[in-house]
Order: sequence, then structure tokens, then C-alpha cells
Amino acid sequence: MKHKFLEKKYYKKMLMILTFCAAFILSGNMKKVQAAEWYDNYDYILNSSAKTITLKSSKGTLGATATVPGSATINGVSYSTVLDNSGSAISIWDADKSNLTSLTIQDGVKVAAGCRYLFYNLNKLKMLDVSGLDTSDMTNMSDMFNGCSELLYLDLSNFNTEKVTNMVRMFNGCKKIIYIDVSGFNTQQVNEMDYMFGGSFGGQMLQDLDLRSFYLSQGTSTFAGFLKESAIVNIYLPKSNCIKNYDFSVVNKLARIYFEGKETEWKSLNNTYANNVKIIYNYTQKNTPSEPQVSNPDTTTWYNDYNYYLDKKNYKLIIMSSKGNGITSAVIPAYTSIGGNIYKTVLNNYYARKNPALSLWANDINSLKEIKIADGVEVVDECSGLFRFNKQKVLTTLSIGALDTSNVVYMDYMFANISIKNLDLRNMDMSNASTSNMFTNSSITNLYLPENAMKGYDLSSVSGLKNVYYKGDSTHWAALGNTLGTIKITNDYTGAPDESTTITVSFNANGGTCSKKSITVNINESYGTLPTPKRDGYSFKGWYTEKTGGTQITEKTTVDTSINHTLYAQWAEDKNEKDKKEEMTSNTVTISKQTIVKNRSVISSLKQTKKGRKLKVKYNKFKGATGYQIQYSTSKKFKKKTTIKVKKTTAITKKLKKGKRYYVRVRAYIKSGKKYYYAKWSDIKRSSKIK
Repeated sequence: MKHKFLEKKYYKKMLMILTFCAAFILSGNMKKVQAAEWYDNYDYILNSSAKTITLKSSKGTLGATATVPGSATINGVSYSTVLDNSGSAISIWDADKSNLTSLTIQDGVKVAAGCRYLFYNLNKLKMLDVSGLDTSDMTNMSDMFNGCSELLYLDLSNFNTEKVTNMVRMFNGCKKIIYIDVSGFNTQQVNEMDYMFGGSFGGQMLQDLDLRSFYLSQGTSTFAGFLKESAIVNIYLPKSNCIKNYDFSVVNKLARIYFEGKETEWKSLNNTYANNVKIIYNYTQKNTPSEPQVSNPDTTTWYNDYNYYLDKKNYKLIIMSSKGNGITSAVIPAYTSIGGNIYKTVLNNYYARKNPALSLWANDINSLKEIKIADGVEVVDECSGLFRFNKQKVLTTLSIGALDTSNVVYMDYMFANISIKNLDLRNMDMSNASTSNMFTNSSITNLYLPENAMKGYDLSSVSGLKNVYYKGDSTHWAALGNTLGTIKITNDYTGAPDESTTITVSFNANGGTCSKKSITVNINESYGTLPTPKRDGYSFKGWYTEKTGGTQITEKTTVDTSINHTLYAQWAEDKNEKDKKEEMTSNTVTISKQTIVKNRSVISSLKQTKKGRKLKVKYNKFKGATGYQIQYSTSKKFKKKTTIKVKKTTAITKKLKKGKRYYVRVRAYIKSGKKYYYAKWSDIKRSSKIK
């Protein structure tokens, strides 16, 4: 028994010692465990001699959003990223395709020569940024985006396709694409393009497909199903090496073909198309967009109430649908300043492409009282159902300004089901558009029509319509062949629509007190005298349209809405005299804190000079600034950067490398004694390739 007891005691001691050692070793290892790196989500191969990390496939551990950097640092060594699914018929991200909705490929990522199916069947992917992808070694792009059925935008303007020989089914099944840029493709070596844009490509109706850089001669390529079942409004074709004997009737809703050559040259190609397709000859315009030059763009973030896309290449803010945030007033400006650049507003009623019963504002149908669209706002070629509201009674005002619709092809159901008193369309051109069911089931009292109005429409079917005010004369009206029934027609009408004259403005003191709760004001006149609220310890800043932010309303501001609304007081906390004496401020700095805190610089223009490989940088002026610091580099992270200081609001760089793109940023500074105080850097702006 004694022997057994000692034996048990011995084992207990050994167990304690082993447990202690294990805990000690484990605690030491725990300290060495590193955080997961982005490449841990992939099966990859490291090449120590070439210094590359080659991604073969993801592991199914990615979330909805993923980014692939241009390099990875492993054990102190930097490896360049390579994508390679050679020999595979599935995407690198196939294991994550059920979750992945947004994928960004950063600058420097290279694709191996034998890759195909790179993004194949990523059918949940909505956003894909491949602007940094190096495709210079690729020889086969077949099925590259095939099956990306939810993808909305593709900017492939930086793709190098000089070695590519196969583009079969490259975009097949990308049925929700509403913007694509392949205008820089070189397809001289491509000998297979079968179903490249087939399989319902752009099925919700793509606006433009520019193929002018393509080699489309059938002597070098096959074109079976090249555009079959695609939905494109405008196709741009080259003069040389153009496609021959092709039946363009397979392109759904095709409206125009822009051809670089003459009419005789086009006819010699023997292409066929539907009777309603218009051919524009000798078309040589190149897509070289420039930033709009507007003195007073909107600076609010109104677009956050919408699903939108920022087309940075063409300086366009594309609005697709409201988010359902319960907005009551939709005021759409023509130009908006975002990140230091100015963008033009474009309305693209994307969701109505699937169902013309859906308005762009369908998600806010129960709260929206007013829509006001500024002059100059664009609308895409197809705006069916744009203002269709299913007869809800909330919307009382619809002002669409000088909306340019001269190239619009489809206005079907555009104003169906709305219930408003006045609808002024006198600045709208309807001459080139289908207007089927344009006012179906709508309830309008007064309708104001342009000279180029719809034709052959039975207006007597519009419930409650009493008056039609026509911009043209009686002869023009008779030629349109519209039916009025008992509705009164007034020709040559240029007066203002019949509107209510007054509304009620309420006041919210926002923490203070106010002697007046509300006032009555006249529409299209100034607000007039406004009350002054009080709040202990605060100074009154003014009345605004929101509790924070918003637009300031003064006595001279014009009442430009027909909706009763509330103004909110905004306040600034009072400071004691000591703080006021110690604080030395300018428009951009607070020196007492030894930092610049209020504003950052904004680059207004970045262009290459006419002579020499230099960049001319323009930016805004800050009162009180000693000067400005400019940095530029070929790296977005500003590695090997060049820094210069100037005192003017324009700077010229030194001679730059040909063929490179440069990233530029600016900040203001103040020198006080021997110390410098810097503002925040501006948003980074990227130049075009240096010529």
C-alpha cells in the first residue's frame, strides 16, 4: 500500500510540473502570435528569388468587402502581389462568392499570363475596382467577368490588352452593367470574341459602348454572338477594321450607331440593323472629359440619401435610387463639390430598368412632398418611370427645371400615377422619345407642355386634367395629333404656373427660447423679418434648415419651396476673455493649439503644362496663410515624394517621368517665429499619364 501511495504521489507531482511547463511554454507562444494578415485569407506561394506572393485561391474567410494590396511584407521581406488561377475554370475568390459584394485591387497587383476566369461567376459582386491591376502579361481574358450578374460599373481604361488573343465571353452575363469603359482596349492580336458582350450584357439597358479602339475585322476575329441579347443604347464603331456583315438587331433597344467613317464606307460593310436605329457618320469626338467650371457648386452631402456612383473619370455624380431615409424634400443640384472636384449630376433610374413601375424615389414614396431639380441636371437616355409615384398623395410639388432630354429615347410611364396640381414640362424635349403611357393613371389639374411635345396621346384619359398650356401655336399643336376631349387648350403660353402663394414657417430654438413659434411667408419672395432666439452661455449663429449643418436662411433668402417647413436655431458656445486673448486664429489655423484645425486645402485643377513634362497645380487661397506645401509622387502612399513650398495658389512641378501618373496633395501653413503650423493635407488627386 505504501508503495502505491508513493507512486500516486509521484505522478501527482509530475503532473503538476508538466502542467506548469505547458502553461509557461503556451504563455511564451501567445506573446509571439501575430495579428492575421490579409494574405492569410488565401492559399499562396512565396517566391523568394522573384520576391512575389502569388495568390491561387481564397479560403472562404473573406467578408462582404475585400482588398488586395500591391505587396505584402512577410518576415521583413516585401513581396509583390501576383494573381494566378492558371489552369482553373473558377475565380480566385470562388470560395467567397456567396458573401463578396465589393472587391478592390490596388496599384501594383499583377495578373499571370495564363489566367482566365479571374472574376468568373462572382454573382454577388456589385463594386469592383481594378484600376490598379497590371494586365500587361495576360494573353487570355476569356470569361474574365462572365457571370458577374450584379456588377454595376467597370472602369477598364487602364487595362493593357496588347498581348491578349482571346476575349471569348469576357463580359457574358453582366446583365446589370450600367457603365463600362473599354475605350482603351487594343484588340489587334485578339482572334476570338465570341459572345464577348453576349448573354444579356447590360440587360437593364447600358447607355454607351465605345468600341472605337477595337480591331473588329472578321479577317482576324470570330464574332459569333458578339453582342447577342445585349442591351445598349449607343454603340461607337471605328472607321478602320470595323465589323462586317453583322446583324445589330440582336442588340436590344439600340438607338444609335456612331461611325467614324463616311456613309459610303458604312454601307460597304453590309451590316444590318432595325429601322428605328439612327446612324451618325463622320463621328470623331473623343472622350476627353474635363472638370466642370462652376463658380458656386453645391457643397452639402445631399447625395448620401441616394444610392449613387461617382464617375471620377467623367466628373459625373450618377444618382440611381433613394435609400428610404424618409426624406420629405428632394432638391437636386446640377453640380456638387466632392473631395475637391466638381461633379455634374446625372439621374439614372436604374431600378426602373427592371420594372418601370419604380420611381427613382420609390423608397421614399410615403414621405416625399417635394422634388426640385436644378437646371442642367442630366438624365440618361432611358428615363421610363422616373417620377412614377403610384398615386400616393404626399407629393405636392414637382419642378424639373431645364432638364436636357433631347437625346432621351424612352419616357414611357415617366409621370404615371402622380397626383399633383401643376406639371410644368415646357423645357422638356420629347421629340425623340417613346412616350407610351407617359401620364397613365395620373391626376394632374394643369399640364404645361413644350413645343416638341408627345404625339398622338389621349390626354382625355388623364384623371382631373382641366387645362393644357402649350408653348407652341395652334398649328403646331394640331400637327401633334393629341386628343383633348373637353380639356381646355391655351396656345403660345409663356406665363407662370398657377401656384399657391403662402406657406407656414415654424421655428425650433434648438435648446434656446424663441418669442415666435411660426410665421407666414410668400412663395418666391424673401423670408422677411425673422425672430432672434436666446440661450444662456451661447451666441446665436442664425436660422438653418437642419439642427446641425444644413443651409442658412436669412431675411433676404428667397422662399423657393411650396412646402410648410421648420427652421432650426444654431449656436456657438461663448468663450471667456482670457481664451479670446490667447487664441490667435485665421481662416485656417488656431496657433494657440499649435495646429491647423479648421480647413484643408482643395485642389481645383491638375493639368500637364503645354511645354515640358510638368504639372500645373491650382488650389484655393486661405486668408492668413504664409504659404503652401505641395507634395507629388508616383506612389499613392507618397514613397520617394518630392516636396516644394510656394507662396502663390499655383505651383509648377519640376520635369517629370514620361508615361507615369503622379499623385498630388497640398496643404497651407503659417510660420510663427521659427515654427511652422500646417493644415491638413488636401484629398489626393491623380494626374493623367505624363506625355
